[in-house]
Amino acid sequence: MPIKLNGETSGSIEIDVPAAVGSDLQLTLPATAGEVIVKESDGSVDLGPIDIAASAPADSINIDSSGRLLIGTSTSRNAIVTESAIQVEGTGADTGSLSLIRNGSGNAVYLQLASTGGSSIGSTTASPGNATIAQIIAAGSDGSDFRAGAYITVSNDYGSDAWSSGDCPARITFSTTPENASSPLDRMKIFSNGNISFDGSTISSSSTEDRFFYERHIFISKNDGPVAYFNRNVNDGTVIAIRQANINEGTISVSGSTVSYNGAHLSRWSQLPGGAVRTEILRGSVLSNLDEMCEWAYDAQDAVLYTEDDKLPEGVSVGDVKTPAVAAGTENNEQLNRMKVSDVEGDKNVSGVFQVWDDDDDTYVNDFYCAMTGDFVIRIAQGTTVTRGDLLMSAGDGTAKPQDDDIVRSKTIAKVTSTTVSETYSDGSYCVPCVLMAC
Repeated sequence: MPIKLNGETSGSIEIDVPAAVGSDLQLTLPATAGEVIVKESDGSVDLGPIDIAASAPADSINIDSSGRLLIGTSTSRNAIVTESAIQVEGTGADTGSLSLIRNGSGNAVYLQLASTGGSSIGSTTASPGNATIAQIIAAGSDGSDFRAGAYITVSNDYGSDAWSSGDCPARITFSTTPENASSPLDRMKIFSNGNISFDGSTISSSSTEDRFFYERHIFISKNDGPVAYFNRNVNDGTVIAIRQANINEGTISVSGSTVSYNGAHLSRWSQLPGGAVRTEILRGSVLSNLDEMCEWAYDAQDAVLYTEDDKLPEGVSVGDVKTPAVAAGTENNEQLNRMKVSDVEGDKNVSGVFQVWDDDDDTYVNDFYCAMTGDFVIRIAQGTTVTRGDLLMSAGDGTAKPQDDDIVRSKTIAKVTSTTVSETYSDGSYCVPCVLMAC
């Protein structure tokens, strides 16, 4: 049965309600009322659900039998990990939101998330190694259950070791769920030493040199002005190091007002006469220009339509165009000519040496790289001797040989920088380091 108490203006009101009284206890108190205590007849306070209604009959605040504070609902729900001690639920921004507001000049508002390695209330046991310290979970419904869309996770970044006094390294992991999946994947990690990795790239706080790892591609776009800046603050030295298999292959460095490209050469794309298919060409073979331009043609492609299996953007229906049709055509080219292996001794049309076939895509398979200017290797025929400092010209068989003078001419292809042989081929020809002079 309901019990109503009105008019008390001071002090405390304590009411012992036997279980037999009923399920409803309604107290209407003035604003100056003191503490309200609700107990069972045996003196315990685990009475069960307590509802505080802003306006009858809806429950605005409910404390259930497990001690959970429920706002806007009387039913505790397991969103992702577990049922929470505090749950706010509503149908609008004003009933389904949580605000923390602090007033005062320069006063910040704090949201504090903390955990320990202990198992009891009031514990200060150190957080163990690699333990999750805190996690923010963003979830949505898939029509039947809640699913995590994204995580922000803070973890102990001390390997297998627990935190210790004054030594508490942590990392932050950002995770998102890809299309056609139901759980988040790690996308970015910020480690305790400032290292940043993307998309699961292998790097950790143990690395003190590398700060940024990404195992896919980086696309940076800007309408105007410089797209990127690379700056050394204090002294001269390397600005960009270029690696292969984690080994430095070249650098871009600065000294005073001079920028140097180190361990590098310029190269360009080319094709064989008539766009011929691949054939074996030995690395370092001398190439000669042709009066014939490269052509890159692509086939027509039909339009791709959205299907029932696609995730449809807002306003898009099945059957709408997803990717427009592309007519067959060719790419513009006004500067890249085709080349052949040089077959004229002292050829003045020499312009670089063969580097490698281009395997970057499956569309254009008959392109190759021609090394033109800078540090590279050049092929010398068996039985031909070169010395450091020799100027080289075409021997007429894809190899190079010394000129008979030391004047740089239109036929000059390179200058030998070392007689150290880097590779010897089955025909006895060999490669030595040089500086290419693609005149």
